[in-house]
Amino acid sequence: MRIIEILKVDGKGRVTIPRTVRDALNIIEGGYVIMIADLNKNEILLTPTSGSGGKLLEIRILFNDERGKLAEISEALAEMNVDQITTNCRTMRKGEVAECTIVVEASNEMDESEIERKISGIKGVKEVLVVPIQGH
Repeated sequence: MRIIEILKVDGKGRVTIPRTVRDALNIIEGGYVIMIADLNKNEILLTPTSGSGGKLLEIRILFNDERGKLAEISEALAEMNVDQITTNCRTMRKGEVAECTIVVEASNEMDESEIERKISGIKGVKEVLVVPIQGH
């Protein structure tokens, strides 16, 4: 289901998320949303996060464009109890190279290098970069 609303920006650049949307997505006062501004697409994506106290990480992955490779990456993250919040993937060269940017929530004890090692160990993964998201 989609809800489409037109929102007015106030003098400080703020918008109010309508109650119907907040209720539907369980966005509560004091909770967190992740904002991703894609300047190439001229769009903003807001995604609620659990705000469970874990750390937010952006994982950039370059890998062979093969059937099932994204599922394999997702399974590896799930095995580490890392929750995927948003995933944005594209094929750079069909049948050759794809890239994904995945925003995840991981426990505070999780070391970023552990995620890099696990994902890098998947056959066909060419490059992995894990970057903490500031401001959480």
